[in-house]
Amino acid sequence: MQDQMVAGAGALVAVVDRFRSWRRTHPKRSRLPGELWTEAARLARSFGIWRVAQALNLDYCVLKRHVAGLPAAFVEVQVASSPVNAAVCNLVEMERGDGARMKVQCASTADLMALSEAFWRCRA
Repeated sequence: MQDQMVAGAGALVAVVDRFRSWRRTHPKRSRLPGELWTEAARLARSFGIWRVAQALNLDYCVLKRHVAGLPAAFVEVQVASSPVNAAVCNLVEMERGDGARMKVQCASTADLMALSEAFWRCRA
């Protein structure tokens, strides 16, 4: 875990250096290339939009739009079967890149799967 944090911080420092280098060689107010925006958006998924926007001197709202434009990361959830009358209540929370959220509590596995698929397919 500690190694991952150190590696992540190293990635942030490397991107900060690339941004500084690019800014030194281009006139002020020049548009950033797409590859730099993509790197910043990927870092924002790990470190948070505010922290990356501060480190890279970017507009928070613009970076947030770039993060929302990234393809969603896939997370597989293994759901263990339980007896129908078991006193087990699951809580699942989901959040898309565009800020939409859904919280599901005490749903059957089939209902949870259907709701999850609908949530990830929907784009407001």
